[in-house]
Amino acid sequence: MKLRKWQAKATETAVINCSKGRKLFVTEACTGAGKTRHGVETAVELMKSKSIDLVIVLTPSIATRSGWKDAFNKARASLPEIRVTDDNEFPVDTNVWVTTYS
Repeated sequence: MKLRKWQAKATETAVINCSKGRKLFVTEACTGAGKTRHGVETAVELMKSKSIDLVIVLTPSIATRSGWKDAFNKARASLPEIRVTDDNEFPVDTNVWVTTYS
C-alpha cells in the first residue's frame, strides 16, 4: 500500500531525526487521516535500520489499540522479527507494545 504524501514525508522526517539522535516523535492528525499506517511504516523502517529496538504505542481506546496491534501483525510480512503485544505483562521477547493511556 502506498503512503499518502503527508505520511511519506512524516515517515522520512522521523527516520532522519532518529538518525540525528532524536529519541521521540509524535504524530498528530485528525481521525481517519492514517496515523496508524504512518506509525507502523515509520517503526518498521527504524527497526529495519536497527535504529530502534522497542516501539511503545499509547492510544486512547481499546478499539484503536486493537487496530494498532493488527497493523503491526500485518507488518510482519515485511519484518518477521516484529513481536507485538497489548498484554500488561509485557513478555521479555516483545519489541512492540501497544496500550491505552486511559
